[in-house]
Amino acid sequence: MKGTGIEDDKHLIVAVGASGADGLRDMRDLLSGLPEGLSATILCTLHRPPDRESELAWVLRRRSKMEVKIASNGERLRRGCCYIGMPAQHLTLTTGRRVYLLPHIKQHRGKTVDLLFNSVATHAKRNGIGVVLAGSLGDGSQGLQSIKLAGGAVFARSTRDTDLKGMPANAVARAGPLHLVDEIDNLARGIVRRCELDQYRLVQQPAIVNVAGLVGQCPGDHGPTQANRLELRDREFVNAINPTRPESEHQRAEFRAEATDRGRYGQPAHQENGTVHRLR
Repeated sequence: MKGTGIEDDKHLIVAVGASGADGLRDMRDLLSGLPEGLSATILCTLHRPPDRESELAWVLRRRSKMEVKIASNGERLRRGCCYIGMPAQHLTLTTGRRVYLLPHIKQHRGKTVDLLFNSVATHAKRNGIGVVLAGSLGDGSQGLQSIKLAGGAVFARSTRDTDLKGMPANAVARAGPLHLVDEIDNLARGIVRRCELDQYRLVQQPAIVNVAGLVGQCPGDHGPTQANRLELRDREFVNAINPTRPESEHQRAEFRAEATDRGRYGQPAHQENGTVHRLR
């Protein structure tokens, strides 16, 4: 039977955004690479005309090993399930791991992926994963940056024979460096490995936690020790999802900068033109 039926507040939330025929193909192929019983919830959104019928659920169900559901407003999310919204609704996450469906109004046009990603950054924080698939323009780039700043993992789709373009290119330009930029099958493997790593940490490494949550609570444990914990978490994840591709010096530099900044101030940080900026 597809879907675990298990409800909880700690499992990973994977938000996937795409646009167009290429994006639909990517989404279908990504789901086909994820196993039944995955310890995560998948939330998928695709740009679609709000006034037309959609066969998205049917297309995804043909290849998915997971249960694919059309989400209901207020529904509690389950691990091992994939949720989509209707064309005239924007699928988002709210408190308590529940669905919140926004109406399709003018100011939300062309921002369906950003809306989903921002909600995951707000409510799942470091338990969120953002995945940008094929599509035109720049929807998803701002939301992916939010997921990264919240401590989550960020992925984008690439191919061996073409340069990045459209949504993936804009995502890398705004939120890069990302944890993984690769072909669809490797993105699926990265999600599975992230779930495995999360389960391992819950059982084996309860001491590796969000540094910001420790500030002011552990007077004898601050500064470099907290920063090192954060850097260890990020570097361990990069190596775990893609052990054959070592992280770049640019990635190591950014992780060190973010780790040092959070260890000192307890605030998320991002870099712009080589300068570290804290969020107030």
